[in-house]
Amino acid sequence: MLAPTVAGLLAGAVLWQGCSGPERPAGDSWLPVLADGVFLDAGNWIDFRQRHQEIAQTRSILPPTFLATVESGWGGTESWGGWGVGERTEFRFFLRRSAASELALTCRAARHPDGRSQTVTATVNGRKIGTFEAGRKWREKRLEIPAGVLRTGDNRLSLGYAFHLGGDERDPRPLALAIERVGLLEPGRSMEPAGKGLEVDKEGDALSLGRTGTFLVPVRVPGEARALELSVRTRGRGASFGAGVLSLDGGEEDVPPPADGRLRIDLEAYHGREVFLLFDADLPAGGRIELRFPRLMADGPGDAGVAPTSDGSRPDVVMIVLDAARPDHFGVYGYHRDTTPVIDRLAAESLAFRNVVSECSYTACSMPNLLAGLSFWQHGLVLQGQRLGDEVQTLAEMLSELGYLTLGFTGNPNSSRMTGSDQGFDEFHEIWRVASGRDRTHPGFLTERVIERLERDLDERPVFLMTHYVPPHEPYDPDPRFDLFGDPAYAGPVTGEQSFVGAVFAHEIELDAADLAELVALYDGNLRMADHAVGRLIEALQRLGRWRDTLLVLTSDHGEAFAEHGHLGHNSTIHEEMLRVPLILRLPRGERVDTDLDRLASLGDLVPTILGRLGQPVPPPTRGADLLAPAPAPISDRLVFLRSAEEGGTIFGVRTPRWKLMAWAPVARRGGWIRLFDLMQDAAESRDLAAEHRLLQAALAQRLERVLRGRPDPVAGGREAEISKEEEDMLRSLGYL
Repeated sequence: MLAPTVAGLLAGAVLWQGCSGPERPAGDSWLPVLADGVFLDAGNWIDFRQRHQEIAQTRSILPPTFLATVESGWGGTESWGGWGVGERTEFRFFLRRSAASELALTCRAARHPDGRSQTVTATVNGRKIGTFEAGRKWREKRLEIPAGVLRTGDNRLSLGYAFHLGGDERDPRPLALAIERVGLLEPGRSMEPAGKGLEVDKEGDALSLGRTGTFLVPVRVPGEARALELSVRTRGRGASFGAGVLSLDGGEEDVPPPADGRLRIDLEAYHGREVFLLFDADLPAGGRIELRFPRLMADGPGDAGVAPTSDGSRPDVVMIVLDAARPDHFGVYGYHRDTTPVIDRLAAESLAFRNVVSECSYTACSMPNLLAGLSFWQHGLVLQGQRLGDEVQTLAEMLSELGYLTLGFTGNPNSSRMTGSDQGFDEFHEIWRVASGRDRTHPGFLTERVIERLERDLDERPVFLMTHYVPPHEPYDPDPRFDLFGDPAYAGPVTGEQSFVGAVFAHEIELDAADLAELVALYDGNLRMADHAVGRLIEALQRLGRWRDTLLVLTSDHGEAFAEHGHLGHNSTIHEEMLRVPLILRLPRGERVDTDLDRLASLGDLVPTILGRLGQPVPPPTRGADLLAPAPAPISDRLVFLRSAEEGGTIFGVRTPRWKLMAWAPVARRGGWIRLFDLMQDAAESRDLAAEHRLLQAALAQRLERVLRGRPDPVAGGREAEISKEEEDMLRSLGYL
């Protein structure tokens, strides 16, 4: 918790009245950076009339963020307030400090047929604090909260009702209590909101806080930054102000109070890091705090970059993509079945990264991230039927400019000419066009076509080879010799045919535990079949003398769910089972380097990593990190942005090494939800901690919102693709249509 600084202790130069304040200092203003934050009203009261207005007028892509929320027993907000319904209404309050000692609310009872008043029993953090009667007129009610009941952070309030009405045709809800405002307040503190939370004065180079609350600003600290300095002016007896820094792991660091009206936030410990600046205001009615002339103190240009990790030699580069491959079904990542014997041996002479995610849970969106190093909000290819813009520079184009022969082989039409994945390839082979029947998705057929090409007409140029296999993606139809993991006694309905698997994924067919186990066994058989195809490709590279100096990447475009969170397949959520992917990086001659295999990585890191290994700079606007280079900032500060496909709305997210925020934005951009998971303590993502870590939740949501606001003008655009009948048939066979 930040330690507020009482305004009366500030030097006379910063008193509001009668002083002009310091001269505007030289240097560029940081006001645009600070202004791109969010003001959070203090989490000790809720005005439902104001909240209704904010929700109705919001221009945000994500649901609004509040420090106080209604958990259950609520009928929704109206322009006048809202109804508490049923037996009780549950609230949660996140208190920045715990000085409150009263429960206060403005309310009136539902009209009981017998004219009864409503009896309300209030409980705070599991302790009953009292009861009161509510009649038909609006009245403010207050109950004293005993010392020690409230705490800094998460608090729970329950209002229990003596009766609720059954409702009628006009309003069927079980109405109990109409509420305008409710809060946990200091004695005598008014519930009337006074002043605007945040105002920005661009001409005056200032922003002001006019209500009690926290102003939160996402910042990526430049490498040359020493400190942020700004002037602080306050008005109002008893007003207080505090500042601090919130890190991505949820820790807070207080900033020393202003000296002579000047606040200095030391940033040298945060070079290159994603952090959140906090400005706390505790104001009386009419009080105000103004933050003026923000300036970044710097030493000059920061780190110009990382030295190349290679001597500039040109090894062959082979990229193998197994569609919908879950890393926790690989032996190298600890799986109990022998699904990947070849890949496990490959991993023994490679770097197997253990914490890698796809930014999207579906192929059309994730492959541009892999092939061009652009995030989804840059490449713009997020819907079925879109294609990559011609202006995007892919890895194949970058390597072609370095003299590589570029060869692409794909079995998935979402990674095809139709979607622009062929950009930069000298040859691009779409296997379903030359195959029939099971061969259209069979990894063995694709591998044989690759080997045939490698055995003829190769010149002295190094080769970039990309292979995109369909398995273990559906249909789950392994050859009998790879169908090793099912129960021989199973006699249920499960098959691996696309029609059946698609019906299961669409929840048209319900599976019991034995059925689900059989489905997983077929998936594992598919993975074993893909593993064998990888082995055949490696054997060919060895036989042709191209293996020793080959840089090989094996990964996937996304994961696959098996009912961990009520979903099957992929596309629909951004839980870990749909996003985690394997990443095995084999360096030329089996070289090993010292790097953190547990660091958070994404598919967007592959382009910078491959180019870095070749001693080449990474061209803008390519994003991502070179996984073989020293990290410019602590690995704990990594942010990866996430999205699902659009099915009535989109689930967006932001991932750190420890935390994942998920936000569902419905098509109408009204309502939705936000959840927060601590992956360090809850790898299964079973416990939503948003209410317990409101400040971190708000910070991550604001950082994600800032990224999403840039979506209307992505680098690549997301052009409409022309889909042929053949491509349409192949998409349908894979369950995409």
